[in-house]
Amino acid sequence: MANEILLKEGTKITWASTDFSPTDSNLSGDYLLTLTDLADSAARQGAKCDFGVGRAARYAVMCRFEMNVAPAAGQAIDVYWAASSSGTAANDNAGGTTGTDIAYKAGDEAEWVKQLSLIGSLIVTADADTIIQTAIINDQWTPPTRYGMPVVLNSTGQPFEGEVSGEAVEMCVSFQPIIDEIQ
Repeated sequence: MANEILLKEGTKITWASTDFSPTDSNLSGDYLLTLTDLADSAARQGAKCDFGVGRAARYAVMCRFEMNVAPAAGQAIDVYWAASSSGTAANDNAGGTTGTDIAYKAGDEAEWVKQLSLIGSLIVTADADTIIQTAIINDQWTPPTRYGMPVVLNSTGQPFEGEVSGEAVEMCVSFQPIIDEIQ
């Protein structure tokens, strides 16, 4: 009898705010990334993660973003990866990242993201407020190192949803391990 190679879903790794509470997904926040009120042309970096010694070879990367004001359709939210060979937050990080949830290179984002790896872009629709824009931005992403963190760059012309509305708690960047399993 021949063996089959099937895909198995591993445990998702998600970056979100401390009050992350999506009403329509099965995600939970593993690492901190506060996207509340992220302004146009601004970027935010998440906390450094450890994919583990035996990490998956591929991940599907899904994002959930919510805009405060409807942007023009077709604008982009870019998600980058800052690789690191160190598990310590401030050590050996690509693109000047810190390994913590903080604004990324305020005023110089466009220059610094060139030292990062682009994971993918979520192309927005002209919707805001209660519409959570969700997309898989890369269905076969491979982490180049064991450690690293995402950087989200808002290039939509409008800010992300804010703390006042309480809707920002549903925004995240999530990595779904894709594991080959021989059966």
